[in-house]
Amino acid sequence: MKILLVNPPTCMHVVTPPLSLGYLASNIKNHEVKIIDSNKENLNVNKTVKKILDLKPDVLGLTSFTMNYSEACQIISKVKDMDKEITTALGGYHASALPRQVLAENKDVDYVFAGESEISFSSLIEKIGNDNKKGIEKIHGLCYRNSKSKICANKISILKNLDSLPFPAWNLIQPQTYPRKPHGVFIQNYPIAPIVTSRGCPFKCNFCSIRCVHGRSYRARSIDNVIKEIEYLINEFGIKEIHIEDENFILYRRRVIKFCKMLIEKKIEISWSCPNGVRIDTLNRDLLKLMKMSGCFYLAFGIESGSKKMQNLMKKNLNLKTVEKIIKLTNEVGIKTQGFFIIGYPGETEKSIEQTIQFSKKLLLDRAAFLTFVPLPGSQIYDELSKNGLLKSINWKRYKVSMPFYVGGIEGDEIKKYCKKAFLSFYLRPKISLNLLRDMKIKDLSFYWKNIEEYLF
Repeated sequence: MKILLVNPPTCMHVVTPPLSLGYLASNIKNHEVKIIDSNKENLNVNKTVKKILDLKPDVLGLTSFTMNYSEACQIISKVKDMDKEITTALGGYHASALPRQVLAENKDVDYVFAGESEISFSSLIEKIGNDNKKGIEKIHGLCYRNSKSKICANKISILKNLDSLPFPAWNLIQPQTYPRKPHGVFIQNYPIAPIVTSRGCPFKCNFCSIRCVHGRSYRARSIDNVIKEIEYLINEFGIKEIHIEDENFILYRRRVIKFCKMLIEKKIEISWSCPNGVRIDTLNRDLLKLMKMSGCFYLAFGIESGSKKMQNLMKKNLNLKTVEKIIKLTNEVGIKTQGFFIIGYPGETEKSIEQTIQFSKKLLLDRAAFLTFVPLPGSQIYDELSKNGLLKSINWKRYKVSMPFYVGGIEGDEIKKYCKKAFLSFYLRPKISLNLLRDMKIKDLSFYWKNIEEYLF
């Protein structure tokens, strides 16, 4: 059979290789598999549909976040209109959070996958290929319609041994063909490839939806396995920089120490960073020094707020003094830093927003991102707001990164104004502006402009 995996277009300007599709592809055996990344190829919905139909797949699988869920559904519906014989499946964060709802509101979606679905998806492919659906109720994480059109959702499971997974199908992804600035902030070398070395998060931040895919149980690949993938990427694709996309790469110091020491001992010349964010209170000076020696040049931190009250409401629970201390240490070691902040979270006030703005400027950050609060399906705050009737009329088409949500407290337009104020207040300082101009390359101007547009217009 022909299996086609698609990463649908998104409003987000971050363009990185779709690792989830790469893992799905590498677990499918004895079938022809191809990947389309609409974002890398700059394809809109209609162009994506045309490319899909030209390839004539037997099975079409898409992954999506909430931000491009609407586009994913449009693609599936348009494809089904032209060829009803194509079997369609949808996975990713949004599908994992609301599997029954996704299937109920999309007649053209045949299957939905919740959670980690590498093994489950390949199991479904085999059943479709053998034209035998017997035992489908045992495929973990699968949501489907039975013979009576009733929606059924199977038990979700997580993979305990991550080393048992083959590497993503890098030959289908071709990481060296992706943009110079996948995350947009800092790079040292090119080409770049992202990797994931662990899954799961034991922390309980209210706004995060990772639990709906990877759960709270932290599982990690062996460092030997991670190093082998890095060596493979270097040897086969000429990769010179690695972006570690884990939610909790620094969770266990011994593991990070082993990773750094192996890079140094094996003389692997690679620069690396953690652009997805690391838990700041898991770092210390000795670890930062070792990370720098092994090639680490940039760390992002999810700080979220400069208000103790908001830290507690978000269940982030960072000690703000510790945040200051670690960022100072990181700068002293010579690693670039970025902070992520959320504006407009339920319970936010003008005072707490001002505290966040002033705190961001007090920190020795090189960059800062101020994001409007979005209640992501799968997060605890989404469940709470839904239960309280504050998310009654959701339009998924409008569910975008820069869309402010009014859930009581500060109005949406005011939230946008505060984000703009925070952005200008942080960046219109001589030292920050000069450093930004120094790091900027002409070929990256369009990317920077998209970032500026998002804040100011």
